[in-house]
Amino acid sequence: MWRKSFESDKNEILRTVQYQQKGFLMRLTISSAIRNFLKIENPLAIEDNFIRELKNKRNF
Repeated sequence: MWRKSFESDKNEILRTVQYQQKGFLMRLTISSAIRNFLKIENPLAIEDNFIRELKNKRNF
């Protein structure tokens, strides 16, 4: 199943590393997206229920 995500990669070593690091890379991407969203959409850092829930989200 994991080959679907990286089927365009011809390098077996690269494909293996991508599969092993997939969880970490996804968490990093989501954290970056949340940080950028907060910076752009909430520049005054006003915390309502949605912002608190977003900041406390740990399970992606």
